[in-house]
Amino acid sequence: MTLSDVRVNGTPYDVGEACGTAEPITTELPSDDFAAGNGGRLTSTYPLGAFSDCGSATPVINAVISGPGNTLTLDLAAA
Repeated sequence: MTLSDVRVNGTPYDVGEACGTAEPITTELPSDDFAAGNGGRLTSTYPLGAFSDCGSATPVINAVISGPGNTLTLDLAAA
């Protein structure tokens, strides 16, 4: 995951183009109603690892953003 539009109290903060998680994010997307060709809802709860290459903001970003309990919900529809 990368960060590009970081703001502190509404003020833009340049974290550079390489600011992102040190490791790729992986998660499983279980579903009770998803069917290929029909779509459905996929959900996940996953940890967000440490960020790197965010300049002087790296320690603050890791203190505020990194950690468990992040959620993802995808509603997919047939094309």
